[in-house]
Amino acid sequence: MMADTESILIERYQHNPLIPLQLVADDYLPDIKWETLKERARAQELPFPVVVSKDKRPTYHVNVRALAAWIDRVSEEAAKDHLSMHA
Repeated sequence: MMADTESILIERYQHNPLIPLQLVADDYLPDIKWETLKERARAQELPFPVVVSKDKRPTYHVNVRALAAWIDRVSEEAAKDHLSMHA
């Protein structure tokens, strides 16, 4: 039986429900510069919601469930595109 995306991510990120945005970026958005990521995170312009602390030095985190939903969504879109090109 294959594990679902959320379970895989929970294991990958050591059971943390909130994953630092920098780790998510390193794994899934490596071409976006950190300053750009922070700007997009503050404006909620990334493809998943980002939890931004209101501290003097804000921190940025992604909920593991939201990340899993995004990965599943883009994977399904890619599968549909692939199928339509090879039908």
